[in-house]
Amino acid sequence: KFPLEDLCALISRSLGLIANSTGPIHLARALGKYVLGFYSTVPACHPIRWGPYGQEFSNTLLPPGESFSNFAKSKEQSKQNFQKFEPAVIDSAIKKIFRF
Repeated sequence: KFPLEDLCALISRSLGLIANSTGPIHLARALGKYVLGFYSTVPACHPIRWGPYGQEFSNTLLPPGESFSNFAKSKEQSKQNFQKFEPAVIDSAIKKIFRF
């Protein structure tokens, strides 16, 4: 909860940003930073529409059981799918995207 200018300054001094589908992830992408976004495939949140520009597939993690080619059956099911994320999958994505 701080001014937009402060958020931009913080992101500009970072290597990148890991976040859910929110405005800050798009700011980071606009600033040329590495991004890793967590997206649901519920129609209103699908990464094909709302994912980080130019990186919809490579820098986006979907919950287990969801895919880019379809939509989640319900918000509740997608919420349950998020709880099934394996830490190793997230760790691997971070290392690949942030080039550790």
